[in-house]
Amino acid sequence: MFECGDDQAQGLRRLFARRTVQLVPVLSNPHAGGAARLLDGLCQAFAAQDLHVLVIDGMRPALRDAAGLAAALGAGRPLRPWTEAVDARTMLLPAGDALQAFAAGQRAAEPLFEALAQDEGAPDVILFHADAALLAGLFMQRLVRPLVLCGDSAPSLTHAYAGLKLLVQHAGLRHHAVLLDTAAPQRELPVAASRLQQCAAEFLRARVECAAIVCSNADGDARLARTLREVSLALLQFALPFALGEQHDARWPSPQPPSVPQSPFAR
Repeated sequence: MFECGDDQAQGLRRLFARRTVQLVPVLSNPHAGGAARLLDGLCQAFAAQDLHVLVIDGMRPALRDAAGLAAALGAGRPLRPWTEAVDARTMLLPAGDALQAFAAGQRAAEPLFEALAQDEGAPDVILFHADAALLAGLFMQRLVRPLVLCGDSAPSLTHAYAGLKLLVQHAGLRHHAVLLDTAAPQRELPVAASRLQQCAAEFLRARVECAAIVCSNADGDARLARTLREVSLALLQFALPFALGEQHDARWPSPQPPSVPQSPFAR
């Protein structure tokens, strides 16, 4: 029978108690009309892999006062009063302005990530759906690839480029994946979306990959589910793993703003 000293026993307890949560930033886009269906489909794709998901929506006001939610997050108190169940494996946390304090600088988000990872019923995956300014603060210099929601209209593409620019220049996040929701079914990448990739590479020195092309207006549930399952698998490969009690210093090199001509997508 094995006997362990106190130090070894404590180490084993820490090992088996270790919990890793996958954090996925999702850049919002008010001009992408199918965003709600796509987010719901992504959550269903994770659930199909036996994963529990929490969607933190910075674009929706908190269910209760945002100041109270921010205080609960900072103190590590239970978050259930501010969450709502979408289904058996998906929870929604409308956050509004409650996350701003955690986006004030490097490592400011650590207490937020800790609180979310150790909350009762903590999920396996956390999607942060928010604008570029908030995501830049939360994920500054982190080794993560944001998912960019985008339509194929000019306002949607312009908004996506503005968000990419902020994430690159203010947070050093230079690898991105675009989930393109077209107005009509497309077999190939639309020219305008291809220009978005080219402009990001030329003017921002950023790498933008097309995660998938969907048409939320026309794609049936089965087809959309197959596509979003593939997207969800890719998201997990490039998510930010956060484990309680660990240092999280893996970062991209410091961003260097390029001195190049202005992109045609710039506002």
